[in-house]
Amino acid sequence: MSAMEKLLRLFLVDQQLSGLEGRLGAAQRFLDAQSAALADLKATRDSQNAQLRQLLAHIANIEGEGDTIQQRIDELRGKMNSSQTNKEYQALLVEVGKLTADKSALDEQALELMEKADELRASIKETDAAASERDKMQGVAKQDRDKRAAEIKDRVEALRAEREQLAADAPGDALRAYEARRDRFDESDDVMAPLVEQNLKRHEFTCGSCMMSVPIDIVTSLMSGRFSTCTSCGVILYLEEASAEKLTAGKK
Repeated sequence: MSAMEKLLRLFLVDQQLSGLEGRLGAAQRFLDAQSAALADLKATRDSQNAQLRQLLAHIANIEGEGDTIQQRIDELRGKMNSSQTNKEYQALLVEVGKLTADKSALDEQALELMEKADELRASIKETDAAASERDKMQGVAKQDRDKRAAEIKDRVEALRAEREQLAADAPGDALRAYEARRDRFDESDDVMAPLVEQNLKRHEFTCGSCMMSVPIDIVTSLMSGRFSTCTSCGVILYLEEASAEKLTAGKK
């Protein structure tokens, strides 16, 4: 088996692994998205609950202040009933009026805060409902991820074992070049690509990745099974079986 045939077998195994792991990766990414969304909702709910506690504490303080003022008003009215002079009565009346106005302002403030508290409770309820639904989605996503992982487990292990054997059998220089491109590029078409026949009689061939013209000496090299790359994009070229048969027949 030639160097390029060994490398091509390795490439085909890597493509199978990439496909299987890609589907599992998609399931994992969906699960991660649901988990992140659920975490955000829980953080929002915690923040809303903290705001509600602060708001209720503020309302309690205002109501306590209002109760203190009301007690003072009641005391002053008692004094008004027992006042001895009109001057004393009028002074007490002025103070009662001021305190009553202060109490009224506090009551209005407390009422506004209570309305905000009700709105916040409604928001918390909505957040809880959204978190509950997201939690269900997360559960479904986890089941799907686990199911996919179980389905491909044996096949992935077999392919990894096969890959290890193929990598050990591949020529060192070719393997290093191949692994370097795999590390650099995500798409398989950027690692290896077929030689594309444009016109066999005129010896016109292009790279299956960048579609630029491939010199005839590289075509000859590929026919001999030697490691070859595209002079334009650097992708590792290989001959598909049908192309190899045509070239061999044409050579004869």
